[in-house]
Amino acid sequence: MAIVGSGKALDLKEDMVSMFLGLFIVVLVLFLLFNFFKKKSGRVDLDGLSDIGVVEENEMVGDDEGGSYYTVVKDDNLWKIAEKRYGSGYVWVDLAEVNGLDNADVLFVGQRIELPDLKIEENLTSISEYVVEKNDSLSKIALRVYGDMFAWEKIWNANKSAIVDPNLIEIGMTLNIPR
Repeated sequence: MAIVGSGKALDLKEDMVSMFLGLFIVVLVLFLLFNFFKKKSGRVDLDGLSDIGVVEENEMVGDDEGGSYYTVVKDDNLWKIAEKRYGSGYVWVDLAEVNGLDNADVLFVGQRIELPDLKIEENLTSISEYVVEKNDSLSKIALRVYGDMFAWEKIWNANKSAIVDPNLIEIGMTLNIPR
């Protein structure tokens, strides 16, 4: 009987050790997960499109007289500057090139950005019709017409009677372009 009694005591010790060991592992895993997610920001940035690299140094705001330079303000990025000045964020690449910016993600508050006279493709928003050409798609047409390739749905909605599938448009087809 003494053997049975000592077996129960041994089982009780094993249960306690297992419980504390399990608790230790759970606490360790929670600690590691906490530190892992604390260091992660979860943000994905594209060159020239992020505002994460704006560093505050001083609070100069506004444009320089003459209009050929822009003074960077808080939360600016090249996309926003290009949209303000040229009506199209897609020319941020040209701004980066003209200003010799190796890292287009980093702009400093107060930094002067040269605004060259860019030859932007003529804005076609004044036209009311467009004839489809070879290699055209609704998104390419929307980019030419509106400066926004994601505005293709405007064109599709205006032409649903002629376009059943927005992925299939025919060369020579005349499309109505909503303003």
